[in-house]
Amino acid sequence: EQLKESEKKYHEIFNNMPNPVFVLDMDSLKILDCNTSVKTVYGYDKTETLNLSFLDLFWEAERDKYATEIKRSAVINQVKHRTKEGKTVFVNIRVSPSTYPGKEVFLAMTSDITKRLETEQQLIQASKMATLGEMATGVAHELNQPLAAIRSYAENAEVLLDHQRTEDARGNLKLISELTGRMASIIAHLRAFARRDRHAPESV
Repeated sequence: EQLKESEKKYHEIFNNMPNPVFVLDMDSLKILDCNTSVKTVYGYDKTETLNLSFLDLFWEAERDKYATEIKRSAVINQVKHRTKEGKTVFVNIRVSPSTYPGKEVFLAMTSDITKRLETEQQLIQASKMATLGEMATGVAHELNQPLAAIRSYAENAEVLLDHQRTEDARGNLKLISELTGRMASIIAHLRAFARRDRHAPESV
């Protein structure tokens, strides 16, 4: 009776944990058991997960890499997992060895960090845009300088052409071209700064 009560208590703790917890076969990483939180994050019923390997939750291209890492690492951060509907969620995984009725297993607990990462990216973007706004005055000054010079050189070139001084006018046009290049460079740097990052991390 005491054993039954103990099992019941730990089973309730296991099922009521807010994070998904998986019991995995140490060799094949097949899912032997899981708690009810798996349904909330991944969309799978418990009966469905028992037909899956833990690796089925990873995108196919990354399965081989993580098959080894799960067996070697206690913590794996910012992993892309796949839900039943085919959506991507980012999770941190904690792996620890345990026993499951007399069998050596891994306990894998995942924590969904998708919203946290999205919020971090939004804050980074908001910070960049705020900085961009503060830079506007300085940028206007940077652009006004070459613009004033371009106007001056253009007006001067008209006078030179009226006096048949084509070589001098050509020199003015060359200076105008250089100044427009400088302005284009300033604008290109601003556009690159304001654009959202689209880098994908990969192993190197």
